[in-house]
Amino acid sequence: MSLIFILLSITIPGIGKPPEIDGRMESIWGQAEVITGFTQSEPDEGHPATESTSVYVMTDNMNLYVA
Repeated sequence: MSLIFILLSITIPGIGKPPEIDGRMESIWGQAEVITGFTQSEPDEGHPATESTSVYVMTDNMNLYVA
């Protein structure tokens, strides 16, 4: 098995009030940077992912939040 790492540059927005960590994505996640366009490693390395995937990223003065 081989792994391909792609470096990507994103700007992570800062937020004033942290999100509530409760398993739900409240409206504050609308301010997050959204990362999409993932590819698969198996069975078809480099091909688009078979399922749509989005990762949301934001930060405050103390923490990095990822959903």
